[in-house]
Amino acid sequence: MPAKGALQRLEFGKIDMIFRTLLANFVVMGLPILLVAGGILLVLKSRNTNTCANARFWTGVFLLSVPLGLVAYIGSGMIAAALRGEGHFYSVPFGGYTASNDAALLTSAVLWIVLVFICLAAILRPRN
Repeated sequence: MPAKGALQRLEFGKIDMIFRTLLANFVVMGLPILLVAGGILLVLKSRNTNTCANARFWTGVFLLSVPLGLVAYIGSGMIAAALRGEGHFYSVPFGGYTASNDAALLTSAVLWIVLVFICLAAILRPRN
């Protein structure tokens, strides 16, 4: 039978593990869904001719572009790896197969987010 202190540490370890699992699931699944939903709502709300419509539109497009840009980055990396005949992720346009250079990976991800932002802003812009 473990001592009382060891049992408390074991219980805390289980709670800590559960918390980390829930947090990781939220970051991977919940946060992108919330960003897309918030972006769509803000873009739709900006269709009204209020004074805050312009800020709502750009904020909504930004919220939409972050998860969609990351999906485009991951998708382009998988397609590039498949076209090159390799079995693992290829960072487009910077980084290549080296996952050790975080600056190159971050620059590539930000580039894709900006590209998606520009495309969404052009497609969703209010027509006069």
